[in-house]
Amino acid sequence: MLLNKNPNLILLAELRYRDAHRSYLPDNHAWWKRKDGKPVVGWEEGGYFLLDFSNPAYRAHVAQQAKAIVDSGLFDGIMLDWWDDDDDRLALVREIRAAIGDAPLILANANHRRTPRTAEFLNGYFLECYQTESAEYWKTIADTLRWAESQLRPPRVNCLETWHHGSRQDLRRMRATTTMALTLSDGYCLFSD
Repeated sequence: MLLNKNPNLILLAELRYRDAHRSYLPDNHAWWKRKDGKPVVGWEEGGYFLLDFSNPAYRAHVAQQAKAIVDSGLFDGIMLDWWDDDDDRLALVREIRAAIGDAPLILANANHRRTPRTAEFLNGYFLECYQTESAEYWKTIADTLRWAESQLRPPRVNCLETWHHGSRQDLRRMRATTTMALTLSDGYCLFSD
């Protein structure tokens, strides 16, 4: 088991709330987000369709999934992808936090964006930053990482990910990512493709 190799390991489970494979629910289910009566594509490459997390019954279901994940004893919390700061996600994260309590971690992939409305419920960001070709974008990432380190709920678990452009040997971008994570946060970094 991983914890035998590293007892300090933090394990999070991704909780899909935004989209799911077509096989997740029957075609006519009320939890599919629809436009003109048809399910809305959420992630075309994976054949995924959007789920309607504005639906209170679906939000309650997601909160119960989060509770089951935490109650399993296998995970320290959850990760929510495709995060933004809208009314529906605020309602969702409130329900999740109420269901799982104060101690479990909630990490959200907000990319380079700040989410002040949902900050009090989140322990960290997964900053999935792939457009790292301009100095202005690097500044935005740095500002968001600093903000997350001071504004999100403790304990904070911020993770900075950048992608290489053209080669896995992109050492300058790899070093910039690592340096930013080490100097602006107590978090983690990932250099990816």
